[in-house]
Order: sequence, then structure tokens, then C-alpha cells
Amino acid sequence: MPEYTELLACYNTVERWYSSVKSTSALQLQAIWADPTKAEIERAEKDLTKAQGKGKKVPLSTNRAAQGHVYCLDATSSIRRGSGAAKLPVPVSQKPGKRNKAKPKPASGQQLLWPHRGEGAPLRTLKGLKLCDVSCTPRTIVLELGKLTLQLQPLTHTTAQPYTRHQFDSEIAMVPCKDDMRGHRVGIGLDFGDYILCFVTADNLFATYWTVQGLPLTVKHYDVWERHNKFLLGVVSIIRKRKQYGWHRSQSLAMNVIRTVYDQIFGGVGVYTVTEAFHLAG
Repeated sequence: MPEYTELLACYNTVERWYSSVKSTSALQLQAIWADPTKAEIERAEKDLTKAQGKGKKVPLSTNRAAQGHVYCLDATSSIRRGSGAAKLPVPVSQKPGKRNKAKPKPASGQQLLWPHRGEGAPLRTLKGLKLCDVSCTPRTIVLELGKLTLQLQPLTHTTAQPYTRHQFDSEIAMVPCKDDMRGHRVGIGLDFGDYILCFVTADNLFATYWTVQGLPLTVKHYDVWERHNKFLLGVVSIIRKRKQYGWHRSQSLAMNVIRTVYDQIFGGVGVYTVTEAFHLAG
């Protein structure tokens, strides 16, 4: 997930907003916001109680998280989002080579929200991160932020929603997310000063992938529209492989195989699109 059509709708929202404000706003990334999960609220409540018992000053972020309000992250944040069961391709910088002969393990699909250059290498500040361009792949929104690229995958029940500074401060930031008081969660909010680009979600089913500019994107899928020939070559490779190893070895449904085993080739084909594809195929 998501379906290609869902992703395009999300991308068009972001692209229209970006096109309308890029000439009047600096779009320097100033802060990153997120709503806490239930577990994170409970942990913040314990930290708050513990700190108050010792008479210590409590960080504003902890105070807001304990109340279920959207709060600012920083370089010490260990908040992760995404699917823990999913395994991602090994980053280029970790692949075996002359200096690194050990075979690395695939990265977890659950990634840090705070910008980083790799596991254990968070940025100290957001200085130098500026929104320069917006694009998409069949399953992700791609935001070029200067020295880093943010690839966001809205897995389920997640979409983009830009807010003005006034809308965010006077409405979103004032209503807590716990007990479903607001009706949605801020999965991640990119604060550009005049505007906050939020990816709002019903159940935090989204993922963020930070990549150093110039390196290949973490999540890649063939785009049937933009690179049709490559998509066809991918389909041919499947046919050749099935012919080589036997047509009847797999016991899985073809619809499931397309969405899971060969999802990189059939990018953006989810549970709804796959039924339409098979219907059209007869």
C-alpha cells in the first residue's frame, strides 16, 4: 500500500501547495511535529510525574505529549513509525565492499521520524534543510530538502494536509489527539514557519525514510506510466523465471504474488487495483 491512485491524490495536494507558496515563502524546515501514540502518552505521563516528584523542570515536549498534544521532536527523539514486520533493501552505504565485507541485514520498515544520515547518526539540528522540490514514486511522496531527501509512504488511512501557521497553532495544536478528540493524528508535521505540511493519519500507518542527497531512494517501485518499458522488462523477467523454475511451484494466489513477491515491479498495485487489473485481463 498505498494504491497508485491514492498516492497520486496525495502527491497532487502537496505539489499544488508547494507551487503556490514557493515564491513567497523561504520554506526552511524549522521544526518537526508529531502526535504521541497511546504508549508514548503513558511514558510521558510517567516521566512527568517522576520529574515533578523530584522538583525538576519538565521539557515542554514531555508536558505536551503527556496531555496528548502534538509536540516538537529533537535530535534525542527515538520515535519510530512504520511496519516493524517489513524489511527494506540494504542501504547503498552498508553494502559489502572492500571496507565492509560482512553481509548486512535488511533494514527494518520501522524508521526514525527525526532526520538522520543512517542508524545512529541523527542530525543535531535542522539547519540547512529547505524544501526544494516535490515528486513521487508509485508508493511514496518524495520531498527534496537540500542535503537530505525525505521519502514518505502513506501506508493506510494517511494523507497530506498543509496548514497555515494560524490554523496549526490555533486549532491543531490546541486539541489533543487522545480519546479521539481531534478525529485524526498528526503523523508528522514539517514546520516551514509560515506553513506546516502535515501528513495526517487515523492510526499512524505510515513510514518515513531519510536518504542522503545523491544516494538511491530507500523504497523503489517501477512506475508503469513514467517507465513503461522498464515495467514490461520486469514482467518479462517474471515469466522467464517462472519458466525456468516451473510454472506450478507456487501455491499462492496470483493476485497475492503480484502484491507481495513482485510488488517492486507492480508498484502501486494494492488490494483494490489488483482486482481491477485481473478483471480487465479477463
